[in-house]
Amino acid sequence: MTVWRFVNNLYYRDVENLFRFVTDKHIDATNNISERELRALVIIRKISNCSRSIMGANATAMLLFVVQTLRFNKQNVLKGLQDILSNPSKY
Repeated sequence: MTVWRFVNNLYYRDVENLFRFVTDKHIDATNNISERELRALVIIRKISNCSRSIMGANATAMLLFVVQTLRFNKQNVLKGLQDILSNPSKY
């Protein structure tokens, strides 16, 4: 019953968006990019035995966000982190 409700909701609301990747060559049909982006966080979590607090989890997420953003923008990660630490008001 739940599956039918889900399908019916898709049909009435967003069926044209559900298969947009078929007509738009710029949209990937898989979620490989997202999987690759999450991989670093999963590895950090496994190595560190998870965060022991909400504050630690938030700090890890924020640091990973900054590092991944620098990599995505093809910037030197160490230089970018030094810039942020030396002039935090700029960011």
